[in-house]
Amino acid sequence: MVQVQITDAPSDFIQSAEIWVSRVYLQGGPGNATDTTDASTSGRVDLFNSTSAPFRVDLMALRAGLVANLTDSVAIESGDYR
Repeated sequence: MVQVQITDAPSDFIQSAEIWVSRVYLQGGPGNATDTTDASTSGRVDLFNSTSAPFRVDLMALRAGLVANLTDSVAIESGDYR
């Protein structure tokens, strides 16, 4: 299982830091070449893919140890990913 989370470190110099993420994926995996750009043969595993409704977070709300789940927990095959 893999899950991607996001957090921020405190800063006195930044007042706002919003990000939008539309896709998170692992590249590679068992028996797949990691140097190809063709997603159908490259072993790409999407953990989050939503261009129409991207994940949005204000990083300033994630200080003092707070985290946000960028993806759900996803079961993946064991292997080498990038």
